[in-house]
Amino acid sequence: MLYLLSPRQKFKPIFNYEQSLNYYDFFYTQKKLKQEELRIVITLPDLNQLEALTKQDFIYSNGPLLISRKVQAILQKEFELGLVQFFEAEIDGVGVLDTHVALHVVNIEPVADLEKSTFEYDPFRDEYEFEILVLNQVFEWDLTIARGIGAEKDIFINEALKQRLVEGGVKWIGTVYHL
Repeated sequence: MLYLLSPRQKFKPIFNYEQSLNYYDFFYTQKKLKQEELRIVITLPDLNQLEALTKQDFIYSNGPLLISRKVQAILQKEFELGLVQFFEAEIDGVGVLDTHVALHVVNIEPVADLEKSTFEYDPFRDEYEFEILVLNQVFEWDLTIARGIGAEKDIFINEALKQRLVEGGVKWIGTVYHL
């Protein structure tokens, strides 16, 4: 079974497109990236939120997902297999975070059961807009984590990884669910 990591948090960090570099590759390409070619900057509307936010295992924004060092350790197997990469992330006005890293999921895979989902497809932008997303039961390849075709900013995990995260004591800021 596949699951979608979905945000549920009070804080609203904002990905700073103006200060970040090469973020397009972070979301829309299926390749490994180089730290020296990237700059990930997040802006907090209120810097007083920083302490509370850094206690979370997942920090969601309109940009890359930031994960705690605990989640990073759990994803070590995926890192060694080349499925994920970790990158430094900065908080605007604070500097590089030492509690979290930006997660880059390399693979983009078909995750939607198009026969059962309700969607519109835009051929000019090559994008799906799902009204109802029904997930496939498994990834087509032997993966534990991937981004979805037509949903490149969303991160999907399989049952085994979900179980490792739960067993690792990850606090769910988001909801893991199967549609």
